[in-house]
Amino acid sequence: MAVACPSRPHPLRPGAVAGDRAQAAEAAWCALIDAQAADLRTVRRYRAAPDRPEAVAARARLDARKAPGGGADAAMAAVRDAYGGEVPFPVRRRLERYVVEHLHSGGRTP
Repeated sequence: MAVACPSRPHPLRPGAVAGDRAQAAEAAWCALIDAQAADLRTVRRYRAAPDRPEAVAARARLDARKAPGGGADAAMAAVRDAYGGEVPFPVRRRLERYVVEHLHSGGRTP
């Protein structure tokens, strides 16, 4: 079964922040993974012509997101912050599955 980005607040452990904040942080993180997958598809599409402007731009976006302090770090920090510093195990597992399905699958998902 495919893992989707959150569409409604999750039940949170006692003392955790409001579900809306966690939902927004997770959705932003999933959007970042979707953008990475789209850029990977672009890079692969132009593998034979890596100097094409589309491929160059996609590689630049990929590099910027994965750089220290880039979009990936910011998105994960927002998720951790939304859960008070410690992301609950079920949430971590769901986010990991999302990466595997959307990014490690070669970015082939729509």
